[in-house]
Parts: sequence; structure tokens; C-alpha cells
Amino acid sequence: MRLSKQDTTYLKGIAIILIMFHNYLHLLPSTPGENEFYFSQYRFFIVIRNILNEPLDIFGQLFSYFGHYGVQIFIFLSGYGLTLSLKNSSNLFKYSFDKILKIYKLLIVSIFLLTIYYIVRGFPIDSFFIKSNLLKLLLISNLSENTVFNPVGPWWFFGAIIQLYIIFPFFAKIDKKYIFYLIALTIFSVEFFVMIFYRDYHPLLRFNFWGHVPTFILGIYFAKYSSKIDFKLFILALGVFIIGFFNRFFWVLSFSSIPIVSIYLYSKISPKQTTLFNKSVIYIGEISMYAFVLNGFIREFFLKSGGKSPSYGILFSLINFAVVIALSTIITLISKYIKLAFRVLKQKLITK
Repeated sequence: MRLSKQDTTYLKGIAIILIMFHNYLHLLPSTPGENEFYFSQYRFFIVIRNILNEPLDIFGQLFSYFGHYGVQIFIFLSGYGLTLSLKNSSNLFKYSFDKILKIYKLLIVSIFLLTIYYIVRGFPIDSFFIKSNLLKLLLISNLSENTVFNPVGPWWFFGAIIQLYIIFPFFAKIDKKYIFYLIALTIFSVEFFVMIFYRDYHPLLRFNFWGHVPTFILGIYFAKYSSKIDFKLFILALGVFIIGFFNRFFWVLSFSSIPIVSIYLYSKISPKQTTLFNKSVIYIGEISMYAFVLNGFIREFFLKSGGKSPSYGILFSLINFAVVIALSTIITLISKYIKLAFRVLKQKLITK
């Protein structure tokens, strides 16, 4: 199965929508949390109980519990996209370095935008703020449970994705299917071992590249071999995903199952790109990285209001979403203008 550029952009749009609503709603008082870095077999039952007690809160409960899986779609698409784009490059390591640099530049811009937000909101630019951002820039904040979510919780993703990009050349050179299977088996075996004997250290695997390698190389595998997701594989992946609500070992496997479930459903639904909704999803996918960056700290402004009741939670999650998309659009336009200005300036210097 081959995904087009428009397909991957649409999937990115769906993924960032899941992530944005999750990032806001899971911080509200009535939501149960999620099995993202820490597992509890009781959380899903809490979700069901909360929905039965307050049906209006179904929106908040479901996005809170399931929305973080959008991250796995991004990781899968990263491996997939890197592999396909590599065919147009002759130098693997330069290609990887350029991709890493692109993400790192986005991190720098993110910290700049956060600083502006702090100044506008009157928050202190103190030693904690400076240290947190410095650790992010040094790419070491993910190495500790105490620093991984500072200064902005969702930004843990920067450290993990850059780590995956660093080791991408190793995976890109693999030309045997069975090696992919052996790597996935090794990764899962180590993770299971840590879960059994060193449970307190298991979250560190999920903060960093180790916990996401199977999903990443799954994307690489699909790009290399154009593997088809048939109904049997879909049912198997869906079964793993559902059992993962209640069993911690299947929970580990569920992160790699969700891209399979998502892509199968996407292929069967085959959304018509001409509808307003689908055009909107594609557009959101195009600005998804800025939406991810901004949503991480803009949500703070609306949290207090959204926590008053389930209906307020829905309302202010939508307002937060609209504001972030609007700001992402503005920053995207500014970014394009700056890039164009630099290209024109560079061309003028060359002609001189």
C-alpha cells in the first residue's frame, strides 16, 4: 500500500486534531488521564464510569484517554516519509542531518514563541524557565522524569523524534525483512524485561526513542515494501489495541498497532478531498507542526474556564483549537514570507 503526499497530510491532520484536544482535555478535573507513559488497567473502566455518570462528558473522556495515540501516527508517518524522500537523496547522512536540523530549528522557534507568550502573560523569565529551555536545546531533558515535561509538557516529543532521526540511517540501510522483525522483537523484549523487573524505570523508555522504535521502523518497513494492510492484519491490530486497555504487555504493543488500524480505516473510508471538512483536515495537516508547538502552551490560557463543567470543557477546547489554528496560520504565513525574503536576498547577492 502506497500513501500519497495528500494521504499522509490528511493523516497528519487527523493526528494533530487528536493531540490538540487530548492535550487540553486531559488536564481538566473530570478526565481520567491516559495510558501514555504510565499504565493503569483501571483507567478505561474509569472512562466508562464517567461517561455513564455524565453522558455530556463523553467528548472529554474519549479525547483524554485516546487522543495521545495521534503521536504514534506522526511517528509512523515520520519513518514512512523519511524513507520515501530518501530515494531523492544520494547522501544518507547529509539527508538525515538536514532533517534533524529542520526539527531543531523548529525547537528554537518554539522557545522564542514561548518566551513571547511569557512576556505577554506577565510570567517570570526566571532560572527555572531558562534551565528548562536550555535542557531542551541540549536534548537531554528527556533523560529525567523531573525535566521531560518542562517547560511545556507536549514538547517531550522534540527529544524523542530527534533521537529517532539520529538513528534513522541505521534503519534505512536494512534490506532484509527479517532484520526488521528481529529489531522489533529485541525492543519489545527489553521493554517487557524492564516492565517486569525495573518498573519504575519503564517510563524513561517511553520518554525516549526506545519506546517508539517499533512504530518508527514500521513506517520504514511499509515505505520499503509497500506492504498491504488486509482485513486479518487489521483485526489483529485492533485486538491488540483493545486488549492493551487492560494488559500492560499488550499496551506496549498497542502503540504500533494504532497506525495499522488508522491506515486501514482511512483506506476503506477513502475520504473525498473535495469536501470542506476534508479540505480543512488537509490544511490542518499542513500546519500541524506549528499547531503542535503552540497548543502546548496556549491551552494554559483556557484551562481554568474549561474546568468549570463538561459543557465548558467542550466549549473551551473548541475555542483553544480555533485560536491555535488561527495563530498557526499567521505564523506559517510569516515563515513563508521570511523564507521568500531570504531567497530573494540570496539571489541578489549571487547575481552581484
